[in-house]
Amino acid sequence: MHDASAHASRGAGSARVLRRGSSLRACAPALTLSRARAAMAALGITRVTDITRLDQLGLPVFTSIRPRGQGLRVHAGKGLRRIDAQVGALMEAIEFAVADPGRQPSLGRRFSVAALQRRWGERLIDLVPLLSWQPQADQRLRCLPLDDLAAGLRVWVPSALVLYPCDGPTFGEPEVFGATTTGLASGNTLDEATLHGLLEVLERDAIALHHAQDRSMHVAPGDLPAPFRRLALQWRELGIHLAVRCIPNDFDLPCFFAVLHDATGAPVHLAGGHGLHLDARVALSRAVCEAAQSRLSQIHGGRDDVTRYHAQFAALPKQDRAAAIARQLEPWFDTHRRIRFRDVPSRPVAGRSLAQHVSDLVAELGRRGFPTVARHRFDAGLDGLEVVRIVVPRCEDLAGGTRRAGMRFVARAIGRG
Repeated sequence: MHDASAHASRGAGSARVLRRGSSLRACAPALTLSRARAAMAALGITRVTDITRLDQLGLPVFTSIRPRGQGLRVHAGKGLRRIDAQVGALMEAIEFAVADPGRQPSLGRRFSVAALQRRWGERLIDLVPLLSWQPQADQRLRCLPLDDLAAGLRVWVPSALVLYPCDGPTFGEPEVFGATTTGLASGNTLDEATLHGLLEVLERDAIALHHAQDRSMHVAPGDLPAPFRRLALQWRELGIHLAVRCIPNDFDLPCFFAVLHDATGAPVHLAGGHGLHLDARVALSRAVCEAAQSRLSQIHGGRDDVTRYHAQFAALPKQDRAAAIARQLEPWFDTHRRIRFRDVPSRPVAGRSLAQHVSDLVAELGRRGFPTVARHRFDAGLDGLEVVRIVVPRCEDLAGGTRRAGMRFVARAIGRG
């Protein structure tokens, strides 16, 4: 499928930036694919598979297989073009492989909770621990040094927020933060990987606060830009309905949640995806393509985490399942609060380098009460590829079903935020 939104821009004195349908990149996807393929054997990635034909949607979805991976062994990638989906599947597998604790020279130094607070100067609640955690001053946590992009200093962050998987036995300590890969990202350059990781952290925060209190607005399918308006009409003829909601957030960035509902009663009746970006079209593309990826991953059945959604209905009597599904659909397809796509705030990406976009975001976060943006750069030894983990204290994260909640989530849930 032709990606009409792909173009190149160059900021004054800056590196070249390619605007893809669902991301900003430093080079063409063919070069990224070549670099990623060269890393497959060393990272235990055995193959990349096109699973697009398993579904009717027509949006490209690929999977990459990492048989000995910890936590997740089948990784999916999506996009408006086949090569973008292929690259996405491979890059996710690379991220997971590089962040595996078994590949690290060290799991970090141990600090007591009291010492960590003194060294870091941040409350641990700002790192959004599990609700069940009862911190003790003498409890010791493994920590890694990260670069604070705002202050130009090094800060110590619990290793469980950097490496994955981070279960208790891996670190020899109680589980404090749950298992999440939020902020784990890769790219052709350090700036590219950093921007992707930072935007994902902000996206997960926006979605978490959305679940605390729904302030979303309906975007009519007929109001969507190309090619999604056409795709929505095509899918509707197949009995698959697309709902798009704009998610307001504390960063004033375009964020969308897209849901695909299969009204035919097929096995995958509901699949969703979300996306946040500087550019509203890119954010929309990420959300819709991720919904298609989620649906196809369930059809494919290869991912380790696809049974979680269906498990919630397994115990219900058959006659109650339809009502439960209807209750889930209602908020996604509600049209009382609306916004036109053209009215969604969007920021220009042309004329700015990836480094400038990162710098702008870090500075803006500081002004909005997020003074620390920490980055871990993995020493992966990959030729032409970078993998990072971004941690932004005070940002919320419910990804992977973790039972985490910070002060902002609590305030929003009780109507004070």
